[in-house]
Amino acid sequence: MTDMPRCLVLLLGCWLVLAGDALAKGVTSISTSPALTSRQTWRIHVRPSSPCQGNVVELEVTCPLGSSIEATFQGYPLEFFTWKQGGPWVALIGVDLQTPARVHRIRVVAKNGKGDVRTLNLGLPLRPGKFRVQKLKVAPRMVRPAQENKERIEKEAVLVKAILSGVSGRKFVGSFLRPVAGALTASFGGRRVFNGVERNPHAGVDLRGSVGTPVQVPAHGTVVLARELYFAGRCVIVDHGLGLFTQYGHLSRILVQEGQELRPGEVLGRIGKTGRVTGPHLHWGATLRQARVNPMDLMHLSAPPAPVSPSLPDGDKDEDEDEDDEL
Repeated sequence: MTDMPRCLVLLLGCWLVLAGDALAKGVTSISTSPALTSRQTWRIHVRPSSPCQGNVVELEVTCPLGSSIEATFQGYPLEFFTWKQGGPWVALIGVDLQTPARVHRIRVVAKNGKGDVRTLNLGLPLRPGKFRVQKLKVAPRMVRPAQENKERIEKEAVLVKAILSGVSGRKFVGSFLRPVAGALTASFGGRRVFNGVERNPHAGVDLRGSVGTPVQVPAHGTVVLARELYFAGRCVIVDHGLGLFTQYGHLSRILVQEGQELRPGEVLGRIGKTGRVTGPHLHWGATLRQARVNPMDLMHLSAPPAPVSPSLPDGDKDEDEDEDDEL
């Protein structure tokens, strides 16, 4: 060791510091281009630090080559952006509520205009979600639809799937607002049992509210669906960009049109009890690259929410709705 050149000792020491810092953050391997120096380090932050099924995971990367960064998760590319100019790269990962609970690999590649490349292979441990069983009683036609409604249901499913598969430019600029102030009445991911028949898990949350309560859009976006669906009732879907969509179901009134651009705080509709419900509430759902995720996670992103636009006047409660449960 005493015969080793001093510069080589320093280089080895820097590499060990880099490797130790990376492994502490869940990095499984490091590879570098020979043209890069040991001073160029990665900084990786994952929020939440211990994600589970259904989470929106925020991956923050500071890399030695700042001009281009790429990564994939579950076979689809992650879209990197910065919350502010000069800030670190950020990507939102949608972990579907039925994604296997195990360690998932994410390969991050940084490049610059000179052709230098550097990669990191991350290990993202995923915990199982804690989902409740929800037993509900609804109108029989909402569990076993009549034959004449099945074609409508299938067409609506195809339409919604096509909408949620789109990827547009980023529109949201920070964390999301809460669409209504009401308390959580049904949590995300719960197994749904309607009239004794098990159906798909609850891919959203239910928020309390009386009929006519205004629903505000939580972030910048474009209305891509505003119509009545068999199960969701009067429904609005908003495209926030990068494959992120939010859905608002069981509305009594829709106050926006498809193609309309919305700013945070604008009212898109009013709480109701249309579709498959047991009473008035807002169903708030979210998908990110078609992964069903907990919309409440969008309220806890690292960037603050955008300024709120003036809301539309509240108006009067809808006269054609009441607050009795539909059984």
